[in-house]
Amino acid sequence: MPLHLPKILGGGKKKETPEDLRACVYRRLEEVQRSKRELERVWFLSLAFKEGSQWSSYDAAGRYLYLKPLDAGRVRLTANRLHSHIMTFIAKLTKNSPAWFVVPASSEPDDEDAAKLAEYLFEYLWQELRIKRKTVEATDWVATCGKAFFHPYWDARAGDPIADEDGNVTAEGNIAVEVVSPFEIYPDPLATSIADCRWLIRARTVYKCWVVDAYDMTEDQTAKIEEDVDASSWYRRSLGSIQGPVNRMAPDPQGGTSGTWETSEDLVTLVEYFEKKSAKHPFGRYVVYGGKVELKNEALPFEHGEMPFVEFGLPAVGKFWPVSPTEMSVPIQKELNRTRSQMLENQNMSANPKWIVEKDSLDDEVITSRVGEVLQVKRSASREPHPVGMPGLPAYVSENVALAIADLQEIWGQHEVTRATVPSGLRSGRAIAFLIEQDDTRLGPVVHALESAMEELGKQLLALARQFYKEPRLVRIVGKDKEMIVRSVRGTDIADNLTVRVQSGSAFPYSRAAKQDEIMELIQGGVFNPIQDREHILRALDVGQVDALVYRSQQDRNNARWENDLMAQGKVQVPADFDDHAVHIDEHNVYRKSPDYRELPVNLRDIFDQHVSDHQQYALGQIQATQAIQTPPATQPPQAMPTMGMSDAMGMEPASSLPETMVPETIQEVIGPDANA
Repeated sequence: MPLHLPKILGGGKKKETPEDLRACVYRRLEEVQRSKRELERVWFLSLAFKEGSQWSSYDAAGRYLYLKPLDAGRVRLTANRLHSHIMTFIAKLTKNSPAWFVVPASSEPDDEDAAKLAEYLFEYLWQELRIKRKTVEATDWVATCGKAFFHPYWDARAGDPIADEDGNVTAEGNIAVEVVSPFEIYPDPLATSIADCRWLIRARTVYKCWVVDAYDMTEDQTAKIEEDVDASSWYRRSLGSIQGPVNRMAPDPQGGTSGTWETSEDLVTLVEYFEKKSAKHPFGRYVVYGGKVELKNEALPFEHGEMPFVEFGLPAVGKFWPVSPTEMSVPIQKELNRTRSQMLENQNMSANPKWIVEKDSLDDEVITSRVGEVLQVKRSASREPHPVGMPGLPAYVSENVALAIADLQEIWGQHEVTRATVPSGLRSGRAIAFLIEQDDTRLGPVVHALESAMEELGKQLLALARQFYKEPRLVRIVGKDKEMIVRSVRGTDIADNLTVRVQSGSAFPYSRAAKQDEIMELIQGGVFNPIQDREHILRALDVGQVDALVYRSQQDRNNARWENDLMAQGKVQVPADFDDHAVHIDEHNVYRKSPDYRELPVNLRDIFDQHVSDHQQYALGQIQATQAIQTPPATQPPQAMPTMGMSDAMGMEPASSLPETMVPETIQEVIGPDANA
């Protein structure tokens, strides 16, 4: 008998219709919306507190902030310490750009060249897409809501216009990166990260006209669009109620005020559904709805096969959404505002107290707040009017304020030294740097998350370029020494086995002053040579106008190399008084140590030796002239500089062998006079 096997793939199953798919997507969206309702309330309040709207109440039904009416004599003081904590948090995390590099597939020259080309491309995209600024925006979301997302994608409508063979003009397309707020992301409920999501939905409010244009909708499709703005993007409308400490809100039905956000244009909810590749959908799935009208239903448009979202946020154990430091700070900030307001109310009552007056002993409203006022009491009064004494505030009230401030500092890891206040009795620079480092150490997990996000973002950006750069693209970046690097990049030039890595700790904040002090100690200890290592020292010191200073030094190096070529041909070169003699000597000595120099005839080597000797004499004269100006002859006669010691020094020996007068003691001496040029 023949063996009848059941149909495993699609056996007996009803084929999925467009209506079934839409119902599935919107059901999943509504389920995650309900689970996020409390989270969104917390996020919205966190945003309000950041902006200074800290006395508002939240309407759960209407999902907006409103301000209750204030009784006479009451005070609402907003001592917004959250804003400065958030700004410091953002500044620390974005102070240093991550140092990325591309790992070649092997040590073969072709693979190394491909990795270098990928680094050029990533550097170009970093500048062109303004990822630094977008990192600041994402970090702001992390501080208030705990997580943000980068969305790298291919924008087919961007770029320069190009014409095909038939004369049709289209855009060449370009890579884009967008920062997506947590309000717009609806992940798989069982996922703890983007990598775990089987599916993910992004829902946002857009203009109807934009949807019609972006997706080339037909008239029939346009007529079916439901002009709705559902809860998926409610926060965009509600943000209009956040107006800072002064709440400029419309009247609220409950008697207070509330925020409104209106527009005369039609709005729709754009829903994008991303599904990972599976047995049923081996290339994944990407479905788009605008006003509940299907606009796209296709495989994931990106060959890298990953969700086109890169998450960046605080650590969260066993769940997708973390708790932000702003959320933890809101109750403390509320208590601080309440206590400060009570102190101010007490102050006002003490300055303008209530009065005890016998009935009919004074005319109505005769007591005012005017200075030096004279009160006329009727003869029938048995007692003179007198103010009611106000009891002083207990000591624990002011102590409560100090405790609240200390609690906020502890949550954010920003103590006195971080906020530019040196603790009393502390004078050691190293001790201060150590305390700052201890505060910064708490940012370690967030810095690691940022570096991981930059690695994933770099990976997806290179994958997009490999897939969509069909025609050569010119990549222009400014490299070291201000030279312009121009490369032509095509998608086929980018290998598919490259790995983007970020140097661990490169995005970590550091104390600029402490680092400069450490480098100066290394120079004075002979580890760094202030002449040979000048370029590296300048960049490490992080002084202003580094590129300009290095560029001037590079001009002298280029001139010295040009002189090397001419002297190797037997053409004698005479040093100029405006040369940077130390740089020239260093560059000539590099050549004199090369095999090319050893292969030169004796007479040509003599030309090099004499040229270097002339530079040394120039440098010696400049140092002696400086010493003569700085040393008063009546108190301390100038000491003669030995010629051999000068030659050794200008011959680029280690800094420890330099004459004491040549070892710089300040940053200004390292920078040199060019800094003021």
